[in-house]
Amino acid sequence: MLNVLNQYALVVQAISTVILVLVTAFYAWQTYQTVKTMKLSNRPYMNFSILPKEKILRMIIQNIGNRIAEDVKIFIDPPLKSEVVNETFLRDKLSYPSFPPNYKFEMDFDIVLPNNGNNQMIPTKYIVNIIYSFESNKYNEKYEIDFSMFKNKIYFRERDM
Repeated sequence: MLNVLNQYALVVQAISTVILVLVTAFYAWQTYQTVKTMKLSNRPYMNFSILPKEKILRMIIQNIGNRIAEDVKIFIDPPLKSEVVNETFLRDKLSYPSFPPNYKFEMDFDIVLPNNGNNQMIPTKYIVNIIYSFESNKYNEKYEIDFSMFKNKIYFRERDM
């Protein structure tokens, strides 16, 4: 009888060990996923946007991450043009040695005017690539800016957006 109880105890112990190994493997995988997520969120994130304010279009470049972005290069294709003077406003590339966390660069670059027929050559869509590095890792953020919603507008209110 004691022999049978020992055999049952060994079977229960083996099953318990297998369950414990599976639970430990699950927790190890969860810990790995948590560390991976923390590393992804613990880096710079560069953002580019164009926002209207009343009669002015404002370009905003910002680092919304919590680490410094280094060697920041911003490529705009085609080069950004102004509705007012029909000239290239910015060269096709902006460069910054670094962008601290939560730093925001804002610049008014154009006035919203109704289409008077002289600005047909101004592109309405731009592709913006922001390339930067952090701890020897390279990142590339790509944005498509569409100005077609601003055409023929003469004034913007907050609720229009």
